[in-house]
Amino acid sequence: MIKVIEDLLRISGRDGDFIKVGSPTTPDLTGIDQVLEAWSEERGRSIECVLLLDRVHRLLSRILAAGRLTDQDQREVKRLLRVIDSHRE
Repeated sequence: MIKVIEDLLRISGRDGDFIKVGSPTTPDLTGIDQVLEAWSEERGRSIECVLLLDRVHRLLSRILAAGRLTDQDQREVKRLLRVIDSHRE
């Protein structure tokens, strides 16, 4: 990924798609590794959260289908399932 970004930064604007205006000849890439690492970690957490919500949804659905809940617990499970469904969209 770093190589691709470095290549883009080195393009001279020959085709007009990527024209540098007032850019230094040697780009400063000292912080790019940190930015990409932070993005990667955040993306990983986001994916893990979606997977966890899917697992919780399946578990709650099975618990609800088993029918061994009090009326209050059934309402709470249904509410939680609706909340999870709303965040999956």
